[in-house]
Amino acid sequence: MRAFRKLSSVDPTIVELREWSRIDEELKAEHVRLTNRLKHQLWRYYPQIYELANDVGAGWFLDLLEALPTPEKAAQTREKTVARILKQYRIRRFDAAHVLGELRKPALTVAPGTVEAATAGIRILIARLRLINSQLVDAEQQLDRLCKKIVGPVAGEEGESLRALCGTAPVTKRSGKSCLVSRRRACNRRLRNAVHYWAHNAVQHDATSRAKYEALRAKGHGHARALRSVADRLLNVVCAMLRSGTSFDSSLASKKQAGA
Repeated sequence: MRAFRKLSSVDPTIVELREWSRIDEELKAEHVRLTNRLKHQLWRYYPQIYELANDVGAGWFLDLLEALPTPEKAAQTREKTVARILKQYRIRRFDAAHVLGELRKPALTVAPGTVEAATAGIRILIARLRLINSQLVDAEQQLDRLCKKIVGPVAGEEGESLRALCGTAPVTKRSGKSCLVSRRRACNRRLRNAVHYWAHNAVQHDATSRAKYEALRAKGHGHARALRSVADRLLNVVCAMLRSGTSFDSSLASKKQAGA
């Protein structure tokens, strides 16, 4: 029996939250796969439309591609049709004249049947991307709903190390006079990704985090190593906030530095 441990029951909300988190992750991975396939088809005969958007899976781009599936169709379409799509999705970074100007650039010369074959595949991809987009919206709403329901600590997680779960705690190997410090790979993948993007945004928008990152880079540390140290600090700040029941105040850090 010493090889087993007693499992405590988990809050049903946490169980549901974990599942929706996996669903959201799988949908995003499927979205990336489908958009990559769509890009490949567009590069076969219609690269000029690809230049209009970074995300070819966005709703407005799919509508535009359905309305103007080929360069020949773009040459015959009026600005009013394109303007209606841009207005529906509130696209203001360019107007209908610019869109048609891009799409009416000299088309590629392709073998007979290429356009028909590519557009057939694109129609299937558009239908699948629309479904994925609607499911992603639903998944995000469910995650928001479940996160709002969570109050208090999670049962059964008291003994686990937060730094180890997030992957910020390094792995140190010592043998004789050698000491090797490496990245921790045995961690919660979703927590690791969340903390990575959290630290990356903090470096861009928080002066204290940016100063710590720049100091580590000046010492010769790599980008990932510096981000892990920034994440370590942020985790300590969050734990302190939870213990004291206070909200984050960036001015406190600047006052502390001024006093030092």
